Amino acid sequence: MDYQYKVIRPFKDKHTGKYYTVGDTYECSLKRFKELFFKDNDYNEQYLNVDVPNNAKKAELLEVADVHDIKVTENNTKAEIVKVLEG
Repeated sequence: MDYQYKVIRPFKDKHTGKYYTVGDTYECSLKRFKELFFKDNDYNEQYLNVDVPNNAKKAELLEVADVHDIKVTENNTKAEIVKVLEG
Protein backbone atom coordinates (compact mmCIF):
# COMPACT_ATOMS: atom_id res chain seq x y z
CA MET A 1 0.00 0.00 0.00
CA ASP A 2 1.31 3.43 -0.93
CA TYR A 3 1.09 6.12 1.72
CA GLN A 4 0.25 9.75 1.15
CA TYR A 5 0.64 12.56 3.63
CA LYS A 6 -1.29 15.81 3.83
CA VAL A 7 0.04 19.07 5.20
CA ILE A 8 -2.04 20.29 8.15
CA ARG A 9 0.14 23.30 9.10
CA PRO A 10 2.08 25.47 6.63
CA PHE A 11 5.85 25.10 6.70
CA LYS A 12 9.06 25.47 4.73
CA ASP A 13 10.87 22.17 4.28
CA LYS A 14 14.32 22.41 5.85
CA HIS A 15 15.78 19.99 3.30
CA THR A 16 14.40 21.41 0.06
CA GLY A 17 13.45 24.99 0.98
CA LYS A 18 10.02 24.42 -0.60
CA TYR A 19 6.98 25.99 1.05
CA TYR A 20 3.95 23.81 1.75
CA THR A 21 0.45 25.01 2.54
CA VAL A 22 -2.44 23.28 4.26
CA GLY A 23 -3.88 20.55 2.03
CA ASP A 24 -0.73 19.99 -0.01
CA THR A 25 0.44 16.44 -0.55
CA TYR A 26 3.88 15.84 0.95
CA GLU A 27 6.15 13.02 -0.20
CA CYS A 28 8.83 11.90 2.22
CA SER A 29 10.61 9.03 3.89
CA LEU A 30 9.13 7.29 6.88
CA LYS A 31 11.80 8.91 9.06
CA ARG A 32 10.85 12.39 7.85
CA PHE A 33 7.15 11.60 8.31
CA LYS A 34 7.78 10.70 11.94
CA GLU A 35 9.61 14.00 12.52
CA LEU A 36 6.66 15.95 11.15
CA PHE A 37 3.85 13.80 12.60
CA PHE A 38 5.18 13.08 16.09
CA LYS A 39 6.38 16.67 16.65
CA ASP A 40 10.00 15.51 16.59
CA ASN A 41 11.19 18.75 15.02
CA ASP A 42 12.66 22.10 16.03
CA TYR A 43 9.20 23.60 16.65
CA ASN A 44 7.52 20.66 18.42
CA GLU A 45 4.60 20.96 16.01
CA GLN A 46 2.67 18.43 13.95
CA TYR A 47 2.79 19.31 10.25
CA LEU A 48 1.45 16.18 8.54
CA ASN A 49 -1.19 13.53 8.80
CA VAL A 50 -1.75 10.29 6.93
CA ASP A 51 -4.11 10.81 4.01
CA VAL A 52 -6.48 7.88 4.48
CA PRO A 53 -8.68 6.75 1.57
CA ASN A 54 -12.39 6.83 2.41
CA ASN A 55 -12.82 3.23 1.30
CA ALA A 56 -9.96 1.82 3.41
CA LYS A 57 -10.86 -1.23 5.44
CA LYS A 58 -10.13 -1.46 9.15
CA ALA A 59 -7.39 -4.05 8.54
CA GLU A 60 -5.69 -1.68 6.09
CA LEU A 61 -5.88 1.15 8.60
CA LEU A 62 -4.32 -1.05 11.28
CA GLU A 63 -1.49 -1.86 8.86
CA VAL A 64 -0.93 1.83 8.10
CA ALA A 65 -0.82 2.62 11.80
CA ASP A 66 1.62 -0.22 12.45
CA VAL A 67 4.00 0.82 9.66
CA HIS A 68 4.03 4.38 11.00
CA ASP A 69 4.40 3.39 14.69
CA ILE A 70 1.04 4.96 15.51
CA LYS A 71 -0.49 3.26 18.51
CA VAL A 72 -3.94 1.76 17.91
CA THR A 73 -5.38 -1.68 18.58
CA GLU A 74 -7.89 -4.00 16.99
CA ASN A 75 -10.26 -2.90 19.77
CA ASN A 76 -10.40 0.60 18.27
CA THR A 77 -13.23 1.32 15.87
CA LYS A 78 -12.46 2.28 12.27
CA ALA A 79 -13.49 5.87 13.06
CA GLU A 80 -11.13 6.00 16.04
CA ILE A 81 -8.23 4.70 13.95
CA VAL A 82 -8.89 7.26 11.21
CA LYS A 83 -8.97 10.04 13.82
CA VAL A 84 -5.58 8.96 15.21
CA LEU A 85 -4.05 8.70 11.72
CA GLU A 86 -5.29 12.19 10.96
CA GLY A 87 -3.54 13.42 14.07
